[in-house]
Order: sequence, then structure tokens, then C-alpha cells
Amino acid sequence: MIDAHTGSRAGDQLAILDRLMAAANASTDRESILSQSLAIVCEAYGAEFGAAYLLRADSLTLSVLQGSIAGHHALQRLSTTGRVHTLSVDRRQAAILGADELADEDLAGALGTSCEALACVPLLAHTEAIGVLLLGIKTPSIAEVDLGYLQSMGRAIGLAVENASLYQEMQQRLRESQTLYEISRAFSSTLDLDALLGLIVRSIVDTIDAADNCVLHLLEEATGELHPRALSFADEVRPIPAGRSHMRIGEGVAGIALAKGELVNIPDVASDNRFVRVGRVREFSSMVVAPLRMGERRLGTLSVDSTRTGAFSRGDERLIAMVATQAAAALENARLVHDLQQSLEDLKQTQAKLVQSAKLSAVGQLIAGVAHELNNPLTAVMGYAQLLRDTPGLDEVVSRDLGKIYTQAERAAKIVQNLLTFARD
Repeated sequence: MIDAHTGSRAGDQLAILDRLMAAANASTDRESILSQSLAIVCEAYGAEFGAAYLLRADSLTLSVLQGSIAGHHALQRLSTTGRVHTLSVDRRQAAILGADELADEDLAGALGTSCEALACVPLLAHTEAIGVLLLGIKTPSIAEVDLGYLQSMGRAIGLAVENASLYQEMQQRLRESQTLYEISRAFSSTLDLDALLGLIVRSIVDTIDAADNCVLHLLEEATGELHPRALSFADEVRPIPAGRSHMRIGEGVAGIALAKGELVNIPDVASDNRFVRVGRVREFSSMVVAPLRMGERRLGTLSVDSTRTGAFSRGDERLIAMVATQAAAALENARLVHDLQQSLEDLKQTQAKLVQSAKLSAVGQLIAGVAHELNNPLTAVMGYAQLLRDTPGLDEVVSRDLGKIYTQAERAAKIVQNLLTFARD
């Protein structure tokens, strides 16, 4: 625990910062970094409990909770208009909050009998707040709290968490890119329409974890009708003869998706009047329909369903839409097989996209790895510089030089952030 009554206070603070840097270097998992960092800070201040929140959709949502407290239910979600949100997100300031200041958030009961206040520590990534730490502080420990040092710790933890989040997002994008690369290779392996239709629906079910089934409809341009042509269900691909059943553009979920040219996600088909069950249709609870289009030309739709309500996430939507884009390109190539010259040109373009996709995957992975290695030492430089500037009686020239070190390190961190943003886009 930090000792306020000895000359070793600065050394203790440096040791805590070293432990936080070690936790950041030991993992690329955001939750792991947040959990280890919270444990270190709770130990340093002898906190009865600690809670770590991340900012999601403008709300502070509980991510990690340590310690046993009676009022843990009140800590699940913090008010967007409460004192904690105002200080940590809006003002980005560390503070000690008493029970009277927490009354508007109904958090006073969370303190318990052995705590007198909550330490509110904003998690800062560069100039933005990405979350907050709350520490249940005992009465004797309040005098030991250095708000400036808490602010520095919050910045160190925030940068580490943001770095891990970007790294995890980049890894997810790389996995998606690799999946799409493999799917695109498979799509380009055949120009036989029936084989291609089966491959498309099977790829969707194999790629999307929540998918139980996929149906591909093709548009008959002369009549404006959508006909089911392939079905992937329970590891089985079933071709469907043209003309078995049909919808028109603008009718049903598939017809609406194709008419608008937009992906449609229905979390609960039972409560959505766009879904029309015709005849003896298998039972399912949620569905996503993606239009198959090549420019302005409408080709058909991909309908993916699940027996679970609300099964498909934003990530699933994005991946289905990208697969639908590649599937549309493959279908167009199959239809244009009679025109050899045009088909060769399409294949050249597809090959170029595949090569570029592989290059971008490699570059993105390299950037993510380099950025991860650079951000941690930069965070340490910024943290130590800020900590040294707060040293009482520091010479003005030295303080100014430390400010320059901090500014240049922050500038370098922003450059790394820009590289990550470039690779992510």
C-alpha cells in the first residue's frame, strides 16, 4: 500500500506504475489488462472494492468488479447525468466522491460500513475518456490519495486498454479478411451456376456461427420474381428447381431488401410484419437478408436464419454483407461465362482484389504488432514525465524539458494511433 508518511512515496508510485506497465505488456486482451490493473490499484490504496467501466454508446457499462460489496447491483450501470459520468467523461478529472455526492446515482449504499468515499479515476486514451475506475476507499486511506497520481494512473491504464481494444479489433478484421479471402478463392474456383449456388449457401452457414440455415433466391428479370435456388440446412446443401415458389420485388423480407438494396436484420420474425410465412415453412426466430447486387443490377438475395431470437450481431451483418458482395460478383461471372473476354477481365479484377486483400492483411498485422510494441514504451515515457513534473520543488527548466518530452511522446503516440486507424480502415 502507498505510504504517505515516508520519503519513499515517489518510489512507491513508480513501483505501482511499473506494475501497471508490466500488466499492459503481458497481454493483448482488454479485459485481462483491465482486471490486472484494477487489482494493482486496489492493492495500492487498500480499496475495499474496485469497479472498472468502459464507455459504450455514451454509457458507462461495468466491465470488471473486484471485492465483495452489498451494493454491487447499483454498480452495474452508471447514470449518464450523474456525478461520476460528469467528472470522468465530460471533465476527465480524478476526484474523491462522498456519499452525498453519489446520492443522485444511488451509489451511496455501495460504500458499505468500511468505506467513506469512492475514488473516481477517468481512463484516458490521449485526450478522450474511454472509461472510469471506482475505488471504495477506507476512511484512513483518503488522506493518502494523490489525485494527480490517480490521474496519471488512469491515463496509463486507459492507453493500455485502448491499445488492446484496437489490437483485438484489428485481429478480428484480419480474421474476417482471411475468411473472405478463402471464400473468394472458393467462389472463383467454379463458373458452374448450380455448383456456385451450393457453395455460396454452404459458405454462409460455415462462416456465421449463429446461422442455422441459408437460402439463396435469384431474380428473374423478365417477371421481377424471386425464386429460391439453393438451400443449406443441417450440413446439407439442397438445390431447389427454379419456379418451385416465388416472391416479387417489394414483397416479403427478401423482396424488400432487394428493392431497397439494403441488408435487413429482423431479431424476432414473430413481431415483424415484414415477414410473411407462406405454407409449411421451417420454424426459425430471427433472420438477416442481404441483397445480391452488381452495381445497379439486381441478382437476388441471401436469407440467413436462426432458431434463436436476436441471433445476428453487427459483426455478423457486416460479414454477411461482404460475403453477399463477393457472391454477387461470382454469380455475375457465371452468368457471363459465354462472353470469354469479359469473363477474363472479371477474373483479373478478382485476382487483383485477392492479392490486395492479402497484402492489406499482412500490412495490417505488421502495423498492429508494431503499434502494440510502440504504444507501451510511449505510455511509460508519458507517465514518468508527467509524474516527474508533479514533483514538488522541481526546477522550472527541468519542468519545461519534461513538458517537451511529454509533448513529443504524445505526438509519437498520436502517429501510432493514426497508423492503426489507417490499417483498420
